[in-house]
Amino acid sequence: MLEYLKFSDEIQKYIEEQYKKITENETEILGIILRGTDYTKLKPQGHHIQPSLTMVIDKAKELLKKYHYKKIWLATEDIDIYNQFKEEFGDLLLENKQYMYKYNSNNDKYLSEIKVKRDNHNYNLAKEYILSMYILSKCKYIIGGRTAGTVAVYLMSDCFKHQKYFYIWSLGVYKFMKKIKYKNYLERIFSVKKECNEEKNYKVITIFGIKIKIRVKFN
Repeated sequence: MLEYLKFSDEIQKYIEEQYKKITENETEILGIILRGTDYTKLKPQGHHIQPSLTMVIDKAKELLKKYHYKKIWLATEDIDIYNQFKEEFGDLLLENKQYMYKYNSNNDKYLSEIKVKRDNHNYNLAKEYILSMYILSKCKYIIGGRTAGTVAVYLMSDCFKHQKYFYIWSLGVYKFMKKIKYKNYLERIFSVKKECNEEKNYKVITIFGIKIKIRVKFN
């Protein structure tokens, strides 16, 4: 499959140089791919459900006892996930300089809708993302959730041909969900709204900011 996946000379040089610089020729690396931010908050219909942070950390600890890997490469766009891994594993975690997002719990935007004040952000983000996937594809051990990035790593690694171990969680997909949207601050205090969540319908009554959810049938 690698014969169909070609980078420009510029990108190929960039990822190879950065790979050597970051890993310092260490080969005993656990690679992890874990989405957060808009993916786990908005739960896009038909997309694969991601493992929880606890599940992935526990798996990483289990593999550390079994394989005694020397480093961890974490591919994520979520700065909170990255920081929690740093707190948990310390110097085992290789530094990933990919731009990461601090996703506010009240946010209802997809990352593509969030504007970032950085020169050539989209181009640089794409380069950083490709590098992150490339390094992941070179790791001897790989774990993570099922995403488009996982497919990219699968292709880059020639179908996990040279990995000693890989484990990809298969937890099903997100079903249809229609979130409540408030037009103004007053509606967050007093309102009656409809909510659809995984084929279940609710009427959400908000009084003084307190939500009361009632299961109903909508026509």
